[in-house]
Amino acid sequence: MASRKPLRTRGLPGQVAVIFVVAISCLLIAVGLGVDVSTAYSAKTGQEAVLEAVRQSSLGMSNAVKYSENPGREAREEVVELLSDNGYTGTAEIWYAELPESESGSNDRYAGVYVRLSNDTETTFLKLAGRDKLTARSTAVWTIHPYSTGNVYRPADVGNGSLEATF
Repeated sequence: MASRKPLRTRGLPGQVAVIFVVAISCLLIAVGLGVDVSTAYSAKTGQEAVLEAVRQSSLGMSNAVKYSENPGREAREEVVELLSDNGYTGTAEIWYAELPESESGSNDRYAGVYVRLSNDTETTFLKLAGRDKLTARSTAVWTIHPYSTGNVYRPADVGNGSLEATF
């Protein structure tokens, strides 16, 4: 009579099934994150392209604010107009700040513009984890230096401050 050896491979198909389910779950999570994150990254890339177009278009802003009674308001309104013209959708925070005469001298005017754009992108796979949206943000900063050969015109109110706009 031949002796029978116990079969140790009886549980192997069950173990393979468990490993397969875990591997497929991890793969689906990775693909889902990739899809949702790539959508947010695409929105950020679009924001950066719009910001660069606005920055390039606003290089002539020096002349617009040079003799304005409220250069901050003028600069912020120009940025809003440029964002709208470039088809931007989302929210924007626009800051304008100008150095006082005591810092820049009577022959120079220096100002800075800071723009921060925010977009919410809807998620597909992250909704399963309770995350309905991802927010993409981009920023740009540039300076304005109106050219002058003598004493610079300085309005009573330079309009330092911010503006929030939704497009």
